[in-house]
Amino acid sequence: MAGMVILSTAYGIDVQPEDDPHIDISVKSLHAMACTGNRGFYLVNSLPFLKYIPEFFPGAGFKKEAHEWYKSVSIMPELPYAFVKRALAAGTAKSSTASRVLEEIEGAPDADDQETNGPLEIAHQLSPGSAGADTTVSALGTFMLAMTLYPDVQKKAQAATDAVVGQGRLPDFSDNIPYMDAVVKEVLRWRPVTPLALPHAVTADDIYNGYRIPAGSVVVGNTWAILHDETTFGLNTHEFIPEHWLNKDGEINTAMREPDAAFGFGRRICPGKDMAQWSVWICAVSILATLNITKSVDKRGAPIEPSGEYTSGLLCYPIPHECDIVPRSEAAQAVIWNAVSD
Repeated sequence: MAGMVILSTAYGIDVQPEDDPHIDISVKSLHAMACTGNRGFYLVNSLPFLKYIPEFFPGAGFKKEAHEWYKSVSIMPELPYAFVKRALAAGTAKSSTASRVLEEIEGAPDADDQETNGPLEIAHQLSPGSAGADTTVSALGTFMLAMTLYPDVQKKAQAATDAVVGQGRLPDFSDNIPYMDAVVKEVLRWRPVTPLALPHAVTADDIYNGYRIPAGSVVVGNTWAILHDETTFGLNTHEFIPEHWLNKDGEINTAMREPDAAFGFGRRICPGKDMAQWSVWICAVSILATLNITKSVDKRGAPIEPSGEYTSGLLCYPIPHECDIVPRSEAAQAVIWNAVSD
């Protein structure tokens, strides 16, 4: 779903239900990014001279991986860009970010120069949005885990949703549900998709807390520490508490800093962060409007506790856990079927 929304918005591509080439190449490229994004994952990042050893040398398997991943990463922006170019030439292009930009370029006085230098630049600027698919999937996994572990929060969110939406339809983006806004913010804070941000290079000499940081130094933002700062969120930072983001009136506390650290920093901040947040919001509120999520039980009737553990890497995902997901009512089930049939 996440990849479909991103490809449709950025390129006007209708994703195939199975074996879609755009999704496949994105998955491979994002896997490469997840493996290489953590600076200490490969020894060659700390000992650059290792890049000169031959591929057959013991311990040089990273070079083969780099060659394979380079192919995927190179193709990822070019494949959808070529699709849009063909669609524009055939007159079948759907409205999208890429199609609008290319039409503007073709109508510009210096179109020839832009066509020479601009296409791949455009493609590469749009391609980071594909990373939003992975972040959205991770955030939704965290949402499902939180609803399983915190049933009281789930009930509050359902009550808040019912008060605005009612029982006969799915929520939409016009619905103002502050508690659900807080739930999504807490999902991003509680278990950030990237606990450590991408490595950044300092562009100028800097001093931080008395420490000199020379230009060119590699720095890594500690997203986890920022979003679990007890001076900001109180002592229970490891608990899932949407009230972190609400004021006494139950509205979003505008004095609280947005959980943007979950999407990176500076010029490399995720360009699709707003889309990702809204995608998580609409999925989460639709789930709670129609479904109940509870812990599964074993043969003896005892609840099966999710481990709450996550994968390791640049992007973190909750380890799959068992839970029961059932319609909240016959009316909710009818809403689901109507949505599917439409």
